[in-house]
Amino acid sequence: MFSQGRMRRYLIIKMDRLSRIEVFTYALIICIHAYALVVFGATYWIDSRDYVSLATAMSTPGDLQFFYRTTGQWIFSHLGPGVPAVWLLLGELPISWQWPALAAFQHMLAAGSLIFAFRTVYRLWPSPIHLAFVLLLLLLPAYQAFHNSLLTESCTSSLVLIGFSCCLRIARGKRSINNCVIVALMAIVCVTQFRSYWGAIVALMLFYALASRTFLISRWMVVLFAVSAGSALAFPTYRYLQVGQFFLPAGGINLLISASQANPHPSSTVKTLIKAAGFSDASAHGEALASGITMSDALSAAEKWRAEGLSNGEINEKAEELASALHSDGLSVQLNRLLYGMASIGAILPSAVVPQTHEVFPGYSPRDFFNHLYDYYRWQSWTSGQDYRSTFERFFGPQAASDAAIFPFAVSSNAKIYAAFNPYISTFPERLRDPIDIGVAPPDVWLILALLAAALLAVQAREVTILLLCALAPAFAVAYTFPVGNPRYAVPLFPLYFFVTSIGATHVIAWSRLLRFQQKSGSNISS
Repeated sequence: MFSQGRMRRYLIIKMDRLSRIEVFTYALIICIHAYALVVFGATYWIDSRDYVSLATAMSTPGDLQFFYRTTGQWIFSHLGPGVPAVWLLLGELPISWQWPALAAFQHMLAAGSLIFAFRTVYRLWPSPIHLAFVLLLLLLPAYQAFHNSLLTESCTSSLVLIGFSCCLRIARGKRSINNCVIVALMAIVCVTQFRSYWGAIVALMLFYALASRTFLISRWMVVLFAVSAGSALAFPTYRYLQVGQFFLPAGGINLLISASQANPHPSSTVKTLIKAAGFSDASAHGEALASGITMSDALSAAEKWRAEGLSNGEINEKAEELASALHSDGLSVQLNRLLYGMASIGAILPSAVVPQTHEVFPGYSPRDFFNHLYDYYRWQSWTSGQDYRSTFERFFGPQAASDAAIFPFAVSSNAKIYAAFNPYISTFPERLRDPIDIGVAPPDVWLILALLAAALLAVQAREVTILLLCALAPAFAVAYTFPVGNPRYAVPLFPLYFFVTSIGATHVIAWSRLLRFQQKSGSNISS
């Protein structure tokens, strides 16, 4: 094994060359983000409606109380205020400006975080190879598409990358850590408002980075715990002050739906529990469960429990108890939860190697499930070849009003999204969104490369390996626990995968150069 000092000597590049590459990379990042803003156009998913509905509710205490009176607390208590707050700010603009302003803001944040991350790894491990991996990330449709949508993925991925970069600087650098800690704490505060568990993940990264620099017992640790707790409690406290109800983010009846999908053939014991909970006889005997409990089924049960006198909190607890029974019901369910968790960190290929007699999802064989995940990944990357405009009409057009009516403010939210996004649905050829066909590769490729790089770095740059695991392990655990299987949830991990792979590639190149140098030196001595 080569020494740390010799490795560092082989990673040094003159500063004038370094600066030229940095400036070129920064310009490239800005230009490709601007290009992606145009060619992807307005992107979307049905969840955008929920964020706009919460934004409407946040406008007045009365509306917020109405939102959380029943359905909002059963289904939407996990929604953070980040995206709704962005939409409220956009609401001050003319309708024709709202989507362009949203996309511009998210691309600027993404470009800034990418520049910050590139500068971090380039100064710690100088090598032009980082430019190649940044370019690949910029050309990945699954990364770029979400910057044009009203969802949590864009801001979450940018803020997580900033936090990761700060933690690398703290753990690896030699200078004062104060500025990096402050920026990381700000990232924790912000990302918690978009996806609460990612705030905990960045906090875990910062905890490790501080501990690695012997700050385990220090004022910064006290501040870290205080900021993390304050960030998590901020919106629940605001809700309490506005509507008089205090509750933390919870899965609610969503847990019941996802657990039934992981367990399409429950045991007789679980069927009895479901029947006793108030579901129909057909559902209790597995006929409805064979296709999963639907949102309509779960809402009907919740309404029944409410009529029996249960509070919203008790309804959520009852749903969680039934969900726990469903997803603890045998080894086959655990296998499904494992596959769901892996899919949510970008590993969809394992679903294809499970025996085809196994039912991974109601009505889906392992191969069917893999095809579904891959098709969904391509769809969310805006490279699937499908008619995105017709789907947009189905989600948000006038014909969607009847489906939306059961959710608070959903009909008006559909109308707002339709007005703001419809003129900007892209008509550009898909080739412009994926010019090098990088989007064809399943997301497993980037996860596997990152894990290989992390294994190589476990000795010489273990900070990188540990920080990656600080993100991967909790993200997997959340998806496994829920359970939910969707490669969309891996989007905040993609930038980390590419940078970890880039750092690993830098070390491989340095090792190969050092090996050639030693071989050359040995041949010169022998001659």
